[in-house]
Amino acid sequence: PSEANGYKGQNLPGWQNQEVTSLLQKADATLELPARQAMLARVQQLYRQELPAIPMYFRPVVVVHHPRVHGIAPTGTLTPLAWNAQLWSIAPQAR
Repeated sequence: PSEANGYKGQNLPGWQNQEVTSLLQKADATLELPARQAMLARVQQLYRQELPAIPMYFRPVVVVHHPRVHGIAPTGTLTPLAWNAQLWSIAPQAR
């Protein structure tokens, strides 16, 4: 968050690291799970090295959906929940 963007965002400690910024942008645009996992693991490694803040709590992101809806796959990043909506399906209702 900064004055330039109206203090919006999740970077509350104001940490700046170009490699992390690049990795997070690439991870959001990468569909291959192993590649995305490697990028996010590197982000965690850099966070541990620089330790811009000491996390005191975890802010969970909860996804709730009807049990008949299948294919929802949260990424754990800021990628919108509907990133794979073309793969969602709704099971027929039992009679």
